[in-house]
Amino acid sequence: MGGLHRRKKKTVGAVFGFRGLRTIEDNQALLETATIETLALENSISRNRALASFAAVGAKLIEVGDLEERLAVLEAATRYAPVPGDDDLDDEL
Repeated sequence: MGGLHRRKKKTVGAVFGFRGLRTIEDNQALLETATIETLALENSISRNRALASFAAVGAKLIEVGDLEERLAVLEAATRYAPVPGDDDLDDEL
């Protein structure tokens, strides 16, 4: 059964383009797939709640992605920016 389960997991992952949940992009891709599949269901209160939930999660993923990008830019800028007062440290050596 273990081998069958692994093959099924790979097959289903390939059909839906699922690569895992390790990155924000992976999570967004899964959310998009779930949203499309849910949109295809018959209209109901449960379906609409699920879609509202997907929208909230999607907004959070966008927010986290934006913050991640901004943090990367700040880290890159501070990595190469001179620190005020650093000249004094060089004189002491």
